Amino acid sequence: MDVVNKASGPDAWSKNRHAVTPPAAKNAGPGGYTACDARQARTGSWGTKDVLTSSPRSWSAGGGNGGSRKLVGPPYGYLWVSFAAAALAVVLAVFTSGLVLFGIAWALAGFVGFGAAVVFVQRDALRQTEVFYLRDPRSPWIYRAAIVVSLIAVIVTAIQVALVVGRMG
Repeated sequence: MDVVNKASGPDAWSKNRHAVTPPAAKNAGPGGYTACDARQARTGSWGTKDVLTSSPRSWSAGGGNGGSRKLVGPPYGYLWVSFAAAALAVVLAVFTSGLVLFGIAWALAGFVGFGAAVVFVQRDALRQTEVFYLRDPRSPWIYRAAIVVSLIAVIVTAIQVALVVGRMG
């Protein structure tokens, strides 16, 4: 909404600057202002500066939490979970017997092993959007190793399941 003022000079705007009011908010408190509107009314600022400085990734002193200023890297914990699940599945498949335990080992290798690797990819992509992301050149290789180990674990457990089911008949 523009204010049309017929007067000229530097005082023309200052006399009519409060003629522009913000639109009424749906959840307005007493006086018709939201918390943000009340702050803006106190400071007299209705511009985009308040919107820009209230960003959660802002470096300015105003608004938000100051942004993410810490150094982040790949979330390797998910890959270690993938390795641990695959290793546990192989141990269950090699050192135990029984169809139920082999089925649990197969599910552990497949769902947890591959699932943790997939979560790693998703979380790593999310972390790469941070301001200070530390790229590690070993990350893709560790991810590939987790996938290969999980695949080997799925194959070993599937062979064990097939051997048990083959002896049933």
